[in-house]
Amino acid sequence: MNALPQSLRSRHVHYALLKSVMLSLLLAPIVQPSPAHSQTGASASFISRYQARVTATQSQQPHWVTPLATVTPRLEQEFRTDFVRQINPKGYSIWNYGNSKGLELILERHTEILVNLPPFIAHAAPNTNDGFGDISFLAKERIFSRNEEHGNAIITAFLEPPSPPEKMATAAAAPSSRPPSQQARESASSPSPPPPAVRFPSPTPSSSATPSRGTTSPSTA
Repeated sequence: MNALPQSLRSRHVHYALLKSVMLSLLLAPIVQPSPAHSQTGASASFISRYQARVTATQSQQPHWVTPLATVTPRLEQEFRTDFVRQINPKGYSIWNYGNSKGLELILERHTEILVNLPPFIAHAAPNTNDGFGDISFLAKERIFSRNEEHGNAIITAFLEPPSPPEKMATAAAAPSSRPPSQQARESASSPSPPPPAVRFPSPTPSSSATPSRGTTSPSTA
């Protein structure tokens, strides 16, 4: 019993070492967090901090209802889309799907950006072109804000970059594919053509000649 063969004792030692190594490998994922778990925790921590900052920013402004069709001066974080219907003087309807709305993100305590998706314009009138408008961007800078407990007021500046010249030329060539609001802005900003010049007809000389004195007019026999 006390004296085991050398080969049997070496096998026992090797088996014990192998068992300990396998046990440590099996318990390693449980004891130590995996890199994927740490990355997920870091991303979740970033999202939670970001949402907390957004909530604190919105708590400092009035909690008004978002107006229809237009943009609110409050900083919002949302995805918005509108469906607007208009009727022209001839009775045909014009549907605006999207109404140049899209993703709104609060980047900083006073700053928000809007990425507005291209709207789709559908006309009910015959012989009209339907299609998508242009993508647009908008930035908000909140200058002054007070919630309901401290004044209930807000002042915000808006910044919208203009469209490229080639885009404006393409939109002017196909006015039916643009939103009605954009058409109204472009028609208001474009200069009106000068009135046509009025020309009066110049007097023409008389075709009948007065016979001079001392001449006789021919007579017919």
